[in-house]
Amino acid sequence: MEPFLAGYGVVESEAFVHSERWMVAELQLRTMRFLFDYCELDTALWDIVLGRAETTVRKAAYGELKRIRLLMQGLAEFRQ
Repeated sequence: MEPFLAGYGVVESEAFVHSERWMVAELQLRTMRFLFDYCELDTALWDIVLGRAETTVRKAAYGELKRIRLLMQGLAEFRQ
């Protein structure tokens, strides 16, 4: 599998893949903070935004995001 971040000089080690999930969660929280500080959303839209944020953070925390799963699979295949 072609390393996704190879063009940036980033080695996609197992440690990087594990830390990437927390980077995704942090970015989601920063996005929520931006929306809270600078946007006026009605209640129904906030419900949608919060639901999607919760799903994204949960998937990131459990390694269920597609990119993270693919990277873990690629690392496993590389070791074989």
